[in-house]
Amino acid sequence: MKILAFAPHSFLWPHAFPEAQVLHSLRAQGAEILYVGCGEALNSWCIPMESTGADESLEESKKKEICIQCVENNKKIERIFSFPKTTIAEVLKKEDFESIEKIMQSLTASNVLDFQLDGLNFGRYSLYNHFLQHKKIDFVIDEDSWEAVRLHLITCLRSYFAGKRLIEDYKPDFVFFYSSGYSVNLVVRLHAEVKKIPTYSIFAGSNWANRLETIHIAKRNSFTHFYERDDLWKTKFKYLPATKESLKNVETFLHFVLKGQSTFLYGGTPSGKSAKEIQDFFHIPEGLKITLLATSSYDELKSAQLVDELPLEESAIFENQIEWIKETVEFFKKKNDCFLIIRVHPRELPNQRDQVLSKHYSELKKIFSNLPENVKVNLPSDNLSFYDLLENIDFGLISWSSAGRDMAVWGIPFISYLKDYSFYPRGDLGIVPESKADYFSQIENLITNDGWSFDRIIKTFRWLSFEIYDTVFDIRDIVDGRLILIESFFWRNFRRVLRRLKLDNYLKPQPRVSKYSKQMFKRVISGRPTEEILEEGRSRLSTEQELEEIKQILNSLCEVKFGRNWKSDLSSKLRKKIFEYIK
Repeated sequence: MKILAFAPHSFLWPHAFPEAQVLHSLRAQGAEILYVGCGEALNSWCIPMESTGADESLEESKKKEICIQCVENNKKIERIFSFPKTTIAEVLKKEDFESIEKIMQSLTASNVLDFQLDGLNFGRYSLYNHFLQHKKIDFVIDEDSWEAVRLHLITCLRSYFAGKRLIEDYKPDFVFFYSSGYSVNLVVRLHAEVKKIPTYSIFAGSNWANRLETIHIAKRNSFTHFYERDDLWKTKFKYLPATKESLKNVETFLHFVLKGQSTFLYGGTPSGKSAKEIQDFFHIPEGLKITLLATSSYDELKSAQLVDELPLEESAIFENQIEWIKETVEFFKKKNDCFLIIRVHPRELPNQRDQVLSKHYSELKKIFSNLPENVKVNLPSDNLSFYDLLENIDFGLISWSSAGRDMAVWGIPFISYLKDYSFYPRGDLGIVPESKADYFSQIENLITNDGWSFDRIIKTFRWLSFEIYDTVFDIRDIVDGRLILIESFFWRNFRRVLRRLKLDNYLKPQPRVSKYSKQMFKRVISGRPTEEILEEGRSRLSTEQELEEIKQILNSLCEVKFGRNWKSDLSSKLRKKIFEYIK
């Protein structure tokens, strides 16, 4: 089995090293690996440069610093693993650069999105990261963006020409990427698929408490993986109780997100405000039914649609979120016994990860300028976390975000207005209406009747067990907790001291074979889902045992959210409901 590992982003060591360990584990089972680095071929603009938070205007000296570190990390991979290797720079020939220059001379801002190469929509496929970083939602390139766009095209063309030659010369059985959705990876992946060569995308797990200690080995891309995962859930895993290990993972995950411990999560840091203080903050009168409408950010969706990784919204009962919010506000305007909080997704505004204001937010502001008294907007500047609001609300309204899942953890019902983009089973955990009339009818029902359910909590814990544990390989035995620490400023300097004392071997990463190497190999060679392969060695709880475990975890979550003595202060409906089930 020959694997072409297309790995031009060695700068990102927390990704590059686990990927190399997985490849090493596959090699231990008989796979032949060709490891492909960058060699500074993508020096006009690349994912490592983007990862620093900079945009395409980054000065050349800063780009060079990133390239130097990337090359050094690539050499480190070579020293540790001794893979047969090459780089994009070594593969490209003079005629490739001449062809690329000729193509670039033919492209302009007005024709780039129509540019095709070898039957691929190459212009669009090159711009996934540009659209994502700049939160573009219209498939248009203006003149002001052209210089930035050119940089993406150059790197993608270099990646593509090198990838084509590598596939032709090496004739791999499989092509591997770390996140095949990145444009420089995507164009090579699509060429491999044209040649009928299976591709796999490696990426970190979904449990933010230990994501670098688990890994997905997904067919094609993350979206294909998510849809296959959804099918497996519906046909098999929703009927299986969780395992003790998977529920422990769920507990660590939920503790992590409740505490707001990552810049990659948008739930926010807890404010410490009580339910009464939050009610006063929004000027909500006593006794009203409170609904939370949580918007989604369009940037990730539109970027994926640009490159044909996700379809257009086909099952949506509203044309878009603007129409959804307008009609929902108009509905609540007539409900004097109800209150609606509209929470704007933090990615719409400058946030902890970027400083870009989305165009979509400008449209939202027009709606927000004239709201009825019983509708208020929750912006990131309010410094309230998503989880701060859960004690106050009776039910939620969402489009496609994970907010519905996060409500369901606490038994809170939600309504999603579209079936598409099923990255978790919204129909199992909440309500997905068939029409606008059904949507408003379901809202009426939740206003009239209490939709809170402990059964929803059980389903959600079972789903999370499946999502963050059953679908990934545990790689703690090959990637230990030093992965990030070793690359920190402190350890880089400390290592210099150890090197002088000839003691630095104790800190050097070592090649290790995963205890799951056989299962990883089986996953690749057979194409069978990871979930089914790992299921062969698992022991599941009984439904009674599962229930008791969930009750204990829920109590620990309540201690984090409400305080250790929460059972003596049942001051909200949510606390009372949970207490009745776990007392």
